[in-house]
Amino acid sequence: MTTSAPAAYRAASTPQAPSTRLRYTLRANDGYLLARHQRDGPPVTVVPEAERATNFVDFATAANRAVAMQQLGWQDLRIVAFYLPPFPCQS
Repeated sequence: MTTSAPAAYRAASTPQAPSTRLRYTLRANDGYLLARHQRDGPPVTVVPEAERATNFVDFATAANRAVAMQQLGWQDLRIVAFYLPPFPCQS
């Protein structure tokens, strides 16, 4: 019995180059979703830039979060891949 798809296995076993910093985030119609961890205000807000939004290292985690957010009432969510800027050089 197969327990994993070949595409998922390949992605999980192939290391990414450290300089790429590929991330995934959730996009709604108004912008990108940012999880807030504060007592005051809404638990999720929308921000205009992907870099400021909550981001995920792998696609599967982003997909699971998108499903959970849809169950809470968020509609038309999309998973967007983007690259974070490289780490600044340390001298």
